[in-house]
Amino acid sequence: MKSMLFAAVALLLVTAFVLICSASVSSIADELYEGLRSIESTTDSADEYYALRTEFLSKRSFLNFTVSHEVILSIESGFDEISGAIEANDEGALIIAKSRLCGLLSHLRRLSGINFESIF
Repeated sequence: MKSMLFAAVALLLVTAFVLICSASVSSIADELYEGLRSIESTTDSADEYYALRTEFLSKRSFLNFTVSHEVILSIESGFDEISGAIEANDEGALIIAKSRLCGLLSHLRRLSGINFESIF
């Protein structure tokens, strides 16, 4: 009886942990996605892009704990592409890099969805 009670409590705690982490990652992904979408695709918006990248880097340690390393590296490389396009003053490349990064952040939003596979 004790082992069943312990197993039930453990399952409940793991489920709660996964739900909290999923909600947090979803919130971070939404925040970054909406922030990126609101920035104009011009090289004049460099400060806004760099501020958004700084925000991402400040939350990276939590994301590393909850999301695969490949996803984090992909998002970082997306920000690097944007930085490169801004430095090259290439608005066409900036639009493409922004679109790719939006796709990566959208993927992160999908990954953070709560489902039974993430719990068990």
